[in-house]
Order: sequence, then C-alpha cells, then structure tokens
Amino acid sequence: MRYRHWFYATGMPGWMRAGCAPWWAPGPHAAPMAAADEENILEQRARVLRDELEVLEERLEALRVKGRPGEETQGG
Repeated sequence: MRYRHWFYATGMPGWMRAGCAPWWAPGPHAAPMAAADEENILEQRARVLRDELEVLEERLEALRVKGRPGEETQGG
C-alpha cells in the first residue's frame, strides 16, 4: 500500500514501469515470424503510410492554394 502513489506519479502500472510485457503482448521470446508473413505485414503498412502521405500532400496543396494572394479566402 505504500507505493500506490507511483501510478499517479508516472501514469503507468507496475508492469510497464518494470519494462515487462503483459501476457497478451509479444515479448522478447516470441516465436520468429515467417518471412512471407513479415513481407505481407510490411507491404500493408507501406500501403497505409502511402495513403496517409497522399492525404497530407493534398491538404498541404489545398492550404497553399487557399493562401495565395489575389484569391478570396473563406471566413471562419
């Protein structure tokens, strides 16, 4: 009971402060992933990142066009 304030000081439960993984998370002794599975996961992640980058670039372009002199801007 003496160390209950540790959670409030760090915002993390004890197993996170100690650097241990919970039972449901893969730890350092997890079985190695097959190369094909890892490739599929990495391809999917790359596709998601490309999509996000595309959305960001479109938004940046819209902001640049909106901010050019001589064009009306929307009030807000």
